[in-house]
Amino acid sequence: MTAPETHSEVRKRLEKAIAEFNERAKTDPKMREVLENKERRIQLEISDESTYNFHLKDYAIAGVNLGPVNEPEINVATDKGTFIGIIDGEVSPTRAFLLKKLKFKAKDLEDLILLRKLF
Repeated sequence: MTAPETHSEVRKRLEKAIAEFNERAKTDPKMREVLENKERRIQLEISDESTYNFHLKDYAIAGVNLGPVNEPEINVATDKGTFIGIIDGEVSPTRAFLLKKLKFKAKDLEDLILLRKLF
């Protein structure tokens, strides 16, 4: 697989996950409660590909941007295979974290709940 195909494969899955997240955020009262008054800059570093960022505000994530973001409140780092496995439901995020294939940094530990809602 060539790099451009790989790039679009990861981005396509990320955009789909964000669309599903946004749809749930519109209809799920418990999720809306978790998201209430939350605004976060999120950075996703795919070690063998690219860095992406997106912004959570007003109960929704507005698109995917390529490149790092200044001072993210949430930073997630993983490799392409682990990311695709998590998105496709073939890899447990908890297991990936315990095996150090998924790294997470946040200013607020409560943000881990936000990530679980996304992935």
